[in-house]
Order: sequence, then structure tokens, then C-alpha cells
Amino acid sequence: MGQVESLYRLQQVDVELDEKSRRLQEVEAALGNTDELDQMKKKLQQVEKKYRQWQTTRQDLELKMKTLDKKIESSERRLYSGTVKNPKELKSYQEELVYLRRRKSSEEDDLLEAMINTEELEVTWKDVQAQWEEAQAAWTTNQAKLAQERNEIISRLAELSELRSTREQAVEPENLYIYEDLRQRKKGTAIARLQKNTCSSCHVQVPSSLAQQARRGESLIFCSSCERILYTGV
Repeated sequence: MGQVESLYRLQQVDVELDEKSRRLQEVEAALGNTDELDQMKKKLQQVEKKYRQWQTTRQDLELKMKTLDKKIESSERRLYSGTVKNPKELKSYQEELVYLRRRKSSEEDDLLEAMINTEELEVTWKDVQAQWEEAQAAWTTNQAKLAQERNEIISRLAELSELRSTREQAVEPENLYIYEDLRQRKKGTAIARLQKNTCSSCHVQVPSSLAQQARRGESLIFCSSCERILYTGV
């Protein structure tokens, strides 16, 4: 096996190592991440708080309405009982009754608003709660999948590390140095395929003389444009 072939086989391992390492970082960042759940829980708490506030307001207004009804009933009973003869006293009861009825009308409007808001918020609260429970279940399932994927990646990285050590031994030290330098400078891709005299990395056509030398595989031939090692194997 020639040096270019050995380097290309080494790069295949390195590419997968890079991919698996990046994915491992993503998985580990996602494991235990509850940002989405926290936001939904906060929304649930806000809706529940508003619902409780309107529920309390509704209960207070209902209590006020009962108190007003009793006062109105009492005022009407005194006014229409026939026991009050004094005109000033009668007028006073009449004015009190008008005032109580006006207050009741205002309280009824407030109670109606409280009832509507309470009912609407109760529906919203139940909807958000259902969404929260669904999201929590999905998060738990996803966490289990991520944990399994993490274990699989770690296992694969160990295999790749051993494979890399084996393949590295087939590369001469000076060529390995060149390869590592190119990988660092070329975003992890030191070797490019030569397809119909065109570099697969930079898509620039390589001079015929260089292409012929690359196909002979006697030494490392570099793309005249991107400087990567050209590989012509299958």
C-alpha cells in the first residue's frame, strides 16, 4: 500500500473522529439541559397565578354580592313594611336602596368580568399544563436516547482511536508531519480526491502533468490551488 493510500485511510478515521467528537459535545450539552422545560414551567406558573388571582377576585365579589343582596332585602323590608311613617326617614331608606342597587349593578359587571376571565384562564391553564406534561415526557424520552447515544459514541471513539494508531504506523514520519500540518491548516481535510483532473476540495482543474504524477502514486502530489494531497484511488 502506497503512502497516499495510507494517508487517505488515516484521514477517513480522523474525519469520523472529528464528527463523533463534535457530536459528543452536542449530546453532552443537551444532556440535563432543561431550558425549554423551565420556560414552559414559568409560563404555566404565570397562567396559574393569573387564574388564582381572578378566582380570588370572583369569590370576593360573590361574597360582596351576597352581602349586598341581604342589605337590599333588609332595606326593602323596612321601606315597604309600612312601619316607617316619618317622610325624612322614608326618603333616607329610599336613597339607601337606590345606592345599594347602584352598587349591586356595578358589582355585577365586575363579577361578570371576573367570571369570564376565570373561565378563560382555567381553560388556558389546563392547556398549558397538558403541554407541560407532554414536554416533560418528551424530554425524559429524549434524555434516555441521548444517554444511549453518548455511550455509543464513547465506545466508537475508543475503537477509532485504536484504529488510528494502527493506520498511523503505516505512514512515514515525514509524511505524517505534512499530513498533520495540512489537516490543521485546511479545516481537517488534508487529502482531496482527484476526479477527472479536478480537485474535489477546491474544484479547480489540476494540470495534466500533476494529475499523471498523482495517478502513479510514487510520491505525495499537491493540488496547485488548495495545496492538499491529491488521491486518485477508488
